[in-house]
Amino acid sequence: MQRFQRGMSFYGMCLVIVIAVFFGMLAVKLGPYYLDNTLLVSSVQKVFDSRTEDTTLSEFREGISKAMVIDNISPQARNALVIAREDEILVVTANYEVRIDLFYNIDVVLSFENEIKAQ
Repeated sequence: MQRFQRGMSFYGMCLVIVIAVFFGMLAVKLGPYYLDNTLLVSSVQKVFDSRTEDTTLSEFREGISKAMVIDNISPQARNALVIAREDEILVVTANYEVRIDLFYNIDVVLSFENEIKAQ
């Protein structure tokens, strides 16, 4: 009677572990920046939703600043915000890049481009 091997070999299991560790490391290193960008967009949207017709541009800027401090958004994302008025509509744009040292001499560049318009 012949016996056949079942399951993975040692080297196959090592390869699966290395791939899992690599993608886990990517998630741990890149995840906070994507979360930061999502919080940035949601905090601007919250301020848009809570404003009234007679809200001035300076009050709007102050509201966004407070929302970003509460949500603990990184200074790099905060400094990338540009608030403008186009045809009586407030437009907030946030275009910025983040460079992350992944390992050794390999870097990852994340580019975020957001444009949020008042409804």
